[in-house]
Amino acid sequence: MKNRMDRTGQKSSCNPAQNGFTLLECLLVLSIVVMLGAFITVPHHSSGGGLFSKTLVETLTNEQYLSLAERRQRTLTVSKNCLETEEKRFVFPDGCVCEPAKVSWNARGSISKGGTIRCSCGSSAIEIVMQLGSGRVWINES
Repeated sequence: MKNRMDRTGQKSSCNPAQNGFTLLECLLVLSIVVMLGAFITVPHHSSGGGLFSKTLVETLTNEQYLSLAERRQRTLTVSKNCLETEEKRFVFPDGCVCEPAKVSWNARGSISKGGTIRCSCGSSAIEIVMQLGSGRVWINES
């Protein structure tokens, strides 16, 4: 095998297989990383309060976008155990209840009346706050 001098004056091999990792080595390392990653779990809350409140906020935001896109007023009704829009009805999970409320948006996507929807899901209390003027919705959990 023929050797050459590199820029530093050291002898280097002309065989490129000796200068880096082979495809097999890279695949082996990648497969080990994937297998280890499959066993790592992300912690989550045991109660459904987090998912419940996020679903409510997502539905409220979606109704706001629809009122803006359709350029007409849209109304959402929250009862003790369900939420109703013009197209669908979302029944709350067992143990989750809300105070009745009615929320509407005008044709420009602005909420007609700001306020708070109070819900409880299991042992957690959830407040969904709708800010008048900005159209923002956020969650306060305790």
